[in-house]
Amino acid sequence: MFKGKAISPLLVLFSVLISYSESRAVPAPPHPICAINATVLDIQKTKTQIGGRGPNYSYVDHYAVKLKIYNSSVVRQSGFGVSCDKLINSEQDSILHLSEYDKSPIKTGQEINANIEFRGDEWFHGYFLSDIKILDR
Repeated sequence: MFKGKAISPLLVLFSVLISYSESRAVPAPPHPICAINATVLDIQKTKTQIGGRGPNYSYVDHYAVKLKIYNSSVVRQSGFGVSCDKLINSEQDSILHLSEYDKSPIKTGQEINANIEFRGDEWFHGYFLSDIKILDR
């Protein structure tokens, strides 16, 4: 008789604790790092809201870069069998962190060589650019 009364409040407490637990971002599955040659079609400095609901969010500043990719090759394979070939002859939206931009500022119309990799979590994900080299044409 006492056991049934003790279990009911514990279930209620457990349910309340689970419903108020803070969710954590889940990372994207691994993708290959691809070396690309591309033309910068557009670049805009922007910010994206990340990190959940209500007062638990923040913003990340970055550049949104639209590329026309001409060729692509694998720098590091992911093990998932995802290919870099799907990027060839595509227009691709990508993300460039401010620190990467500071290393090699790019602008619309430039030809570049760079690494690109799909990564992130449910709040901030996409194709991230790194190791950019501006090509002389």
